[in-house]
Amino acid sequence: MQTPPPKRFLFQNNLAWDIRQSYFAPGGPQNPGAGWLFEAIGSEDATVLHNTVFFNHGRASALAYLFDQKTEGVKIKDNIFFVSAGSGGGGIRQESGSAFFSGPNACGQVPSGQAFADCAMPGNDISNNLFFSDSHKATVQSWWSNGKNYIPDDPTDQKAAKWFNVSSAWDSSIATSYTPYASPFAKPDFHLRSDSQFISGGTVRASDGSSLGADIDALEAAQGKVTLIGVGNASVTISSATVTFVAPDKQGCPVDFSSTDPSLISNFTRVADAGGSTVRNVPLTSLSPHTTYYYRVNCAVQQPTGLFRTK
Repeated sequence: MQTPPPKRFLFQNNLAWDIRQSYFAPGGPQNPGAGWLFEAIGSEDATVLHNTVFFNHGRASALAYLFDQKTEGVKIKDNIFFVSAGSGGGGIRQESGSAFFSGPNACGQVPSGQAFADCAMPGNDISNNLFFSDSHKATVQSWWSNGKNYIPDDPTDQKAAKWFNVSSAWDSSIATSYTPYASPFAKPDFHLRSDSQFISGGTVRASDGSSLGADIDALEAAQGKVTLIGVGNASVTISSATVTFVAPDKQGCPVDFSSTDPSLISNFTRVADAGGSTVRNVPLTSLSPHTTYYYRVNCAVQQPTGLFRTK
């Protein structure tokens, strides 16, 4: 019988922010709000290149949550990551401290972060990544002391990457491992500005000469993008308004609105959109005067939000 090929994994050019997901552990109960990106990477050749993972947080936030299976051929390069002090910290976290489900393990005796990564992923290439954090530089350097990754002078200053707009998604006062969710109305833009040192041609660029992190233009070209024009003042009356946006394709994008539920989760009205032309004007009617309304455009690829006030 032929031996099955080893497991291989490639995670490249992805953008994620405000990760605080739930997961189901095999044979165990639901564990809400964990906040890690990878669990038990595999057995050979795991490659993580050019991703931007911003502000993952929660009960056990980490880039990778590993068990007692060692992984060879791991390459994690040219990413922009958030490494948290939450529940072990260091970005690379081991299960159950010094003991794994299968019993005591030598790698469980070393600290989280680089030391554990070097033990559990022998011969790894974890380098040329930009590490932001909820901890100060000295703490992050204690996790990752080999000098192969870039740690800003103030890793808690998420604006140091010089993204076009991250202020709506980030508040340094809540940058801890047990934080509330980001605003549902946040509209961050993770393009790096021309004055960022992390762009192609910058002082801290990727190993292939391009910009660190995800290629946002390539992402938007691949998945499509919703351009929210909004609710123009000329369309607003005492009882109606029109939401205008540019859809990524011909599929319909229904619009939800509510005057009482800013999250648009528990109480909202949905207006159908027939699709067709990419430029859409969706009328909202039967509104109340002098009232603030929240709305969400529900395209498959993106769900931008906004608000307006009737006359």
